Amino acid sequence: MSDVKQELYNLIDLMSEEISYKVIAYIRYTLEVQKNKVPDRVTIKNKQDLIKKLEEGRKASESGKIYSIEKAISKIENKYFMKK
Repeated sequence: MSDVKQELYNLIDLMSEEISYKVIAYIRYTLEVQKNKVPDRVTIKNKQDLIKKLEEGRKASESGKIYSIEKAISKIENKYFMKK
């Protein structure tokens, strides 16, 4: 367990039961709201989903629908970091 998580658990233990339930409910609510704001196309659900999305990205790059990582980095560097 990370130090931050342990510190959070320790703080919750020090609170009254009613307040600790409210804090936990707020944390869960906040995490759920953040989760719902992320588009499904960038959310990795499991290992198979990651492999599928990487493969789709590779195919899209090869077909020219999107830039390869190398080409995207090159374009960014040329636009923002190279003096013309």
